[in-house]
Amino acid sequence: MDDTIDDLIESGQRLRVYTTWLPRGIEGHVNDRLWRADPEMFFLETDDHEVYTLDRRDPSLRITIADAL
Repeated sequence: MDDTIDDLIESGQRLRVYTTWLPRGIEGHVNDRLWRADPEMFFLETDDHEVYTLDRRDPSLRITIADAL
């Protein structure tokens, strides 16, 4: 597991996430209130309260801090 990805996921900051299966990047915060049975998965909740389940092992996964772009 990439330490940089872990640091971003655990930062509590607003993130921008890209993967090959998303038609565009999404922004939101990691929702740690949801049950996580698999430590490789995390949940990103967008402003409109949609929740995406993302796999840290996805080779196409790119995460940045949303305000940094």
